[in-house]
Amino acid sequence: MRLALLVLALFGHASADLFTSIADMQQLLETERNIPKLLDKYIHEEEERLVQLKKLSEEYSKKNEQSIANGMNDIVNPINAFLLIKRKIFDWKEIESKMNANKAGIHVSSITDDNYGVRYPTADDLSGAAIGLLRLQDTYRLDTKDLADGKIYQDQGNYTFSAKDCFEIARAAYNEHDFYHTVMWMEEAKRRMDDEEEPTADMEDILEYLAFALYKQNNLKHALKLTDELYKMNPAHPRAKGNIKWYEDLLEQEGVRRSEMRKSIPPIQNRRPDSVLGNTERTMYEALCRNEVPVSQKDISKLYCYYKRDRPFLIYAPIKVEIKRFNPLAVLFKDVISDEEVATIQELAKPKLARATVHDSVTGKLVTATYRISKSAWLKAWEHEVVERVNKRIDLMTNLEMETAEELQIANYGIGGHYDPHFDHAKKEESKSFESLGTGNRIATVLFYMRLALLVLALFGHASADLFTSIADMQQLLETERNIPKLLDKYIHEEEERLVQLKKLSEEYSKKNEQSIANGMNDIVNPINAFLLIKRKIFDWKEIESKMNANKAGIHVSSITDDNYGVRYPTADDLSGAAIGLLRLQDTYRLDTKDLADGKIYQDQGNYTFSAKDCFEIARAAYNEHDFYHTVMWMEEAKRRMDDEEEPTADMEDILEYLAFALYKQNNLKHALKLTDELYKMNPAHPRAKGNIKWYEDLLEQEGVRRSEMRKSIPPIQNRRPDSVLGNTERTMYEALCRNEVPVSQKDISKLYCYYKRDRPFLIYAPIKVEIKRFNPLAVLFKDVISDEEVATIQELAKPKLARATVHDSVTGKLVTATYRISKSAWLKAWEHEVVERVNKRIDLMTNLEMETAEELQIANYGIGGHYDPHFDHAKKEESKSFESLGTGNRIATVLFYMSQPSHGGGTVFTEVKSTVLPTKNDALFWYNLYKQGDGNPDTRHAACPVLVGIKWVSNKWIHEKGNEFRRPCGLKSSDKERFVGDLGIGPEPRDAPNLSPNLGKDVWETI
Repeated sequence: MRLALLVLALFGHASADLFTSIADMQQLLETERNIPKLLDKYIHEEEERLVQLKKLSEEYSKKNEQSIANGMNDIVNPINAFLLIKRKIFDWKEIESKMNANKAGIHVSSITDDNYGVRYPTADDLSGAAIGLLRLQDTYRLDTKDLADGKIYQDQGNYTFSAKDCFEIARAAYNEHDFYHTVMWMEEAKRRMDDEEEPTADMEDILEYLAFALYKQNNLKHALKLTDELYKMNPAHPRAKGNIKWYEDLLEQEGVRRSEMRKSIPPIQNRRPDSVLGNTERTMYEALCRNEVPVSQKDISKLYCYYKRDRPFLIYAPIKVEIKRFNPLAVLFKDVISDEEVATIQELAKPKLARATVHDSVTGKLVTATYRISKSAWLKAWEHEVVERVNKRIDLMTNLEMETAEELQIANYGIGGHYDPHFDHAKKEESKSFESLGTGNRIATVLFYMRLALLVLALFGHASADLFTSIADMQQLLETERNIPKLLDKYIHEEEERLVQLKKLSEEYSKKNEQSIANGMNDIVNPINAFLLIKRKIFDWKEIESKMNANKAGIHVSSITDDNYGVRYPTADDLSGAAIGLLRLQDTYRLDTKDLADGKIYQDQGNYTFSAKDCFEIARAAYNEHDFYHTVMWMEEAKRRMDDEEEPTADMEDILEYLAFALYKQNNLKHALKLTDELYKMNPAHPRAKGNIKWYEDLLEQEGVRRSEMRKSIPPIQNRRPDSVLGNTERTMYEALCRNEVPVSQKDISKLYCYYKRDRPFLIYAPIKVEIKRFNPLAVLFKDVISDEEVATIQELAKPKLARATVHDSVTGKLVTATYRISKSAWLKAWEHEVVERVNKRIDLMTNLEMETAEELQIANYGIGGHYDPHFDHAKKEESKSFESLGTGNRIATVLFYMSQPSHGGGTVFTEVKSTVLPTKNDALFWYNLYKQGDGNPDTRHAACPVLVGIKWVSNKWIHEKGNEFRRPCGLKSSDKERFVGDLGIGPEPRDAPNLSPNLGKDVWETI
């Protein structure tokens, strides 16, 4: 069977990278035409906007007075917290839309964003373009000066590089540790600086970069010479003097006397890296790209062309075939795709273009790679008749089956875009490469050339905190209420001044870019012009954008919403997260829907009530999680409130449609039909009502209900919690323990007691109060072991570091976020502050365990409905990788400091032994996770209940096995257990051993 040069490869997707594709560059060029008229329109609309914004600013100030007055009450109550987030999203967005989105935002995005299908270049794009240019320089052996003069071989371009342009290219190389190119381009930058009347770069920067690059290329004397020049130019330069001494010391180490260091300076050496020069495949690849490898006349004489007519269709429309090579056979099919087909395929592909990928040989997954720089898109046969036609033609060309072929992949190469030597097929050891396809290895490749080859360039560009997971974030959010009005006033004043300056900039930009518009495609198919277009788009446009946005709307918006004030403004995801947290509280603490909507939690009446819109948002958040149990409850409440509202805050049609579907999912078909009838009666033109009525009727008919009975005898609504919850005995126990509803027998209580711990020298005069909370497994509460001042210090240290809390993945051992742990945490090292070090030492005194191998102190702050579902702190036997990277063994014990005391909720519960510990500020809960013989104790399974009302701050210390071999000696069996902390197996309990420590008889201060 004859094979052909089959090469239309089919693989990939990834993130969008501007410079990897000429198609993107074309779009970028098009924006030049639009900018001036869009700027004029923007300026006019801005003037109108400022009038409206002044009015909105006054309204906002009045609306938020109560929120500011209430202070912390607006966030420790979950109802108020939810409403604060909602208010921040909807009320603020109205102002922000006037400050930014409807004016600067829209007009900027008209020029720079997806509104025109264009992504504007960034500093990373510029760096990528520079690296692409260097790749072209090496591959095609282009002279640095010629390139900087805009010359490629004999073609003279329209532009030349300034010293600044050469510097940017050199710096891109420097950042990649490519000192070979750094030397060439920094030298060119230096030469151009000497000739420029108005310098475009900084000679001090050039000299410093160039000196270091020369040193890295073994030119120490030259490096010293340039640094002398730098010091002479600026004796106050922060590094010049130190660098001179450094280079002199290095020369001295090489045996050069001080008197000879500035004499007999040899010519500069600047070799390409040995990793390239010693790579024979790379050398051959570049020579082949330059078409410098000759083919013998003997081999050429064996090649020939022919017409392929071996299929019925081809008898009257044969395909021209040119044999390019034997062993392995490669052929060129001539004129097998028309210009019209090429144009159609390009248009289909452009919206889908994404960074090209390769198959990872280990995982078989698609990944991006530096050795493949381009953009690609995939087209299925059914997407367009042209794609289907091309697929059929490939069958005719190759005589191979297309049914199991990959989709048609279209690739577009950008500046310096390339694909290093590779195989299309999977090698024997790469067994997973195409495992997911189930179609075996790649037997052949077809590659269509859809454009003449050009020297082109490739660039590539390079995300999240969860607000609702932490009350600390909510506190910061509340603080912004005070700042908004005065920042708005300042913004409006500065905007008026800005518009005057912007008009002037607009005129200058129009003149500056006339040549670029006139040159058209010449500005992008030439890599020099393309690099300069990207650079111009970054620096020239940014000056205008700074006047349109960054220095005014951008700065003032970020002053309110971004990290300038340490605050991240809420998003729709935060609102959804807050709603889900509220539902978690409702389930855990058995709260009535109407009470919650009325702002009532148990007997506490809050300051706010929910509108129909608020109830709808909570219901919709549940709906989006496929939680139809809560959707029914909250949509019904929204419907009730809509009936009572004089000015409706929600849309009754939306409520009826959501509620009907949720009732259907909860096995209430007749109710679903009834509500949809109501919806249809309200709006006969509703796009789905009529179809939904038929659907519900058909479902009832399938259940044996006659049409005449479908609207009669409607039973009460059934709305059960999902079986996954009701059938989960651990979940049921967890929630009961959180409500503190699981009684402890008087017999068990009578065995518990308290004592003073005095078994360390320091503790003789400053004993620690210990309350035994439970035996088997032992858990104790250390009383008053952290002061209010220490708590405050630790909280302040932690706040800037708070991030979404993680858990150890039991398979990989890596830290990952999880839905069953909702809070924010931070880690503090002992050396960061004396308070942290002091707490660590105190834990040693409390537990008698070694802190050297313990994990850092973790601080956690819980937000709306924040919790940690039942879990173990220790790794189970099958989780062997959990703490592998630490090398300190398993977690032997846990210390949990309560740094605040919520009004309701937030307890620590042990589900296996049915025990609840409610947080008491300044105390620390301690328990052993492992039996004395080293196995994990299953009875230590525990959870953090969600905080109902109040703030929960805790800090914990996980103590590991390593270093505690003698502090907690190993037991022989799991029945070997401690009865109290400090028990080293050498004596009876404190209550039975008055001589164990001084005056212990007086230490048993209370029996519980």
